[in-house]
Amino acid sequence: MTKTVRATSVLARGTIFGALFSALAWATPGLASQTEVFSVEGADLFGGDLDGASIGGDFRVRSGPEQKAILAEVPGAVLSVARAGDGQLYVSTSGPAKVLKVNGSEAVDILVSDKALVTSILPVGKTTLVALTSPDGGAERISLKDKSHTLVPSPVKLLLAGVVVDDVIYAVGGGDDGGVLLKLAPGAKGFETLATTEEMLRSVAVRSVKGSLKIVVGGADNGVVYELVGKRLVALLDAEPGETTSLAIDKEGTVFGGFTDGDGQLSKAATSKAKVEDDDDEKKTKKKKKAPRVKGGEVWRIGVDGTTRILFQSKTNGPYALALGVDEAHLLVGTGPDGRVYDLDVEGRVRPGVLSRRDGADEVAAILVERGGIIIGTSHAGSVIFLNNTAGSRSTWLSPVLEASSRARYGLLRARVERGAVGVALRTGNTKEPDDSWSGWSSTASLNVASGGTGTTLTTTPAQYAQVKLELPRDAEVAAVHLAYLVDNRPPEVQSLEVLAPGWKVIATPRDPPETRSVTMGEKAFTKFLDRRGAQNPTMEDRPYGKQSFDVGYRTVFAFVEDPDKDALRYRFWLGRVKGAAQPATWSLLADWSDQPFASFEASRLADGDYRVRVDVDDSPTNGAARQMADGMVSGAFVVSHQVPVASAIKATRAKGGVHIELSVQAALPLISVRCSTGMSEWLPVDPVDGILDGTRERFDAILPPASTDAVSCEIYDEALNFGRVDIPVR
Repeated sequence: MTKTVRATSVLARGTIFGALFSALAWATPGLASQTEVFSVEGADLFGGDLDGASIGGDFRVRSGPEQKAILAEVPGAVLSVARAGDGQLYVSTSGPAKVLKVNGSEAVDILVSDKALVTSILPVGKTTLVALTSPDGGAERISLKDKSHTLVPSPVKLLLAGVVVDDVIYAVGGGDDGGVLLKLAPGAKGFETLATTEEMLRSVAVRSVKGSLKIVVGGADNGVVYELVGKRLVALLDAEPGETTSLAIDKEGTVFGGFTDGDGQLSKAATSKAKVEDDDDEKKTKKKKKAPRVKGGEVWRIGVDGTTRILFQSKTNGPYALALGVDEAHLLVGTGPDGRVYDLDVEGRVRPGVLSRRDGADEVAAILVERGGIIIGTSHAGSVIFLNNTAGSRSTWLSPVLEASSRARYGLLRARVERGAVGVALRTGNTKEPDDSWSGWSSTASLNVASGGTGTTLTTTPAQYAQVKLELPRDAEVAAVHLAYLVDNRPPEVQSLEVLAPGWKVIATPRDPPETRSVTMGEKAFTKFLDRRGAQNPTMEDRPYGKQSFDVGYRTVFAFVEDPDKDALRYRFWLGRVKGAAQPATWSLLADWSDQPFASFEASRLADGDYRVRVDVDDSPTNGAARQMADGMVSGAFVVSHQVPVASAIKATRAKGGVHIELSVQAALPLISVRCSTGMSEWLPVDPVDGILDGTRERFDAILPPASTDAVSCEIYDEALNFGRVDIPVR
């Protein structure tokens, strides 16, 4: 496509040369339309979506624990799970607030509360189950024999969490006045207040350690973990995330805390505190309530000696439930919003891994550890799932969505299969999130240890987005996935074609390719090199420099071109003579194909007349002849003239205060300078009668400084520097 633009007279250096040399300078690298590789490996594997799959601290995807749905669909969110003294499994929910007894694959209502939440269910002895309800609720003592229940009212509006040790219940919550730690002894008619805080309390853990009871609680607003010392709460840790969602204590007294945040705040280091909450403390400024949506989360380890360490940190997943494994060497962490269970080494010596993920669940809000496996309670949608200690027979992993810069075709799919064989499939679409508008999954191909490096090509629809699926049998392990893709080439577009003012000459100074490149050692230091996999096709970053000079008789034409793919471009320029507004009948080659977006030529060799310049541009240096795209433009007409300006009606007379001169000037091109001198005096510019020197015909009437000379000399220049001179006798 060739476009025609109107003529533009460019006289100022600062305008066109700013654009010219900005375009010639080193450009920011972009995605050229050449083959690239989408790679997911290492920590990036955690960004995928899992259904039954796990990802170890060794960065390998494999089948996770076998999942068995105890309750596939629970009305509302599951908030807690407990094994009562009668050996049966019980579940508490919100929306509606219930206590359910698991009877095979069915749930039987034990308690239907008129409150919004049953936050915890706590077994007491062999025949009692205590349910904590909120808001404005309390502790419902439920008889497992006849389902009867009695309420122990709460002294505060909210009871948010509770634990039971030796049949004594410890609960936390609060109201508008702050937080409270409560105790409910067996058979007691009311709660006993053990301590209070200025912030709402969200979590609690209690354990007998070396014969003494250790009680820790967590805040709902400020991310603080407190330990009960006597009747006071001593702050052990102040994490940056605002909500302490869950706590656990191991047999040695080490404390583990889970924290979530709706504003994405994550800690940089521990803050050990020795302050005490009591009535004499200065009132602290309370933090703003966090948004309910999780944007970050952490798990901390607080040693018996007070040392602290972050075991887990995520910008996308926040912990809701903590539970120590049977051997207490592992800490299980239920998270949201992706419904994952993470497996953490309690000493922090091994990288965290994802143990399992329940498809369709947003949060894992409850974990119960048993000998044969673990039981999890999920929310949105609610379910109760048993995770066996043995791996499942088949699971899936979906890669993060690949976003190409534009519509792309997808080629070789490779996988680093470390063990067994996996099925691979591919789907594409044009929305950021996969939906019904995407293509279906391609046919599944099998890759094993030997064939994974060779890869396979799957047939799918070209689109801007793509996603890879791995189907993993029990014995398979995968460490990386690589997908080649090629973005459709988009054409360059000529934005403008300018002919510079006469006299400017530009020559190219090609940039020598550097032997080395500087790399910023950040999180992804070599990303742009890995993406292109060493491709040698040039991009816009390879454009040359230019140097300008002034040379009478030269003209320079410059094309400003944009390419959405940042492809390397080549240019060809043509020159044609025209009459009026017509296009040239013939074109002469001005400058053959090169990477220079400009051409300088000696206009002094051309005959007088009107001319136009044409530019052809394409992106073949990057894409080759088969895939190249092109554009073009024809400049506005410009004038070449060698006629010297002519002065007429000249007159110079002595006047009071100087010499009065009059003259008219006619030129073929716009005038740029008229200056005069009396005798040996300096040349002085003379303004025309209309006050602006811009036309081909101007009249002058001015007073020059007095002099004893009998003649005035004047020099006249047009924009092509055609020069005229006149000497005017002084009368």
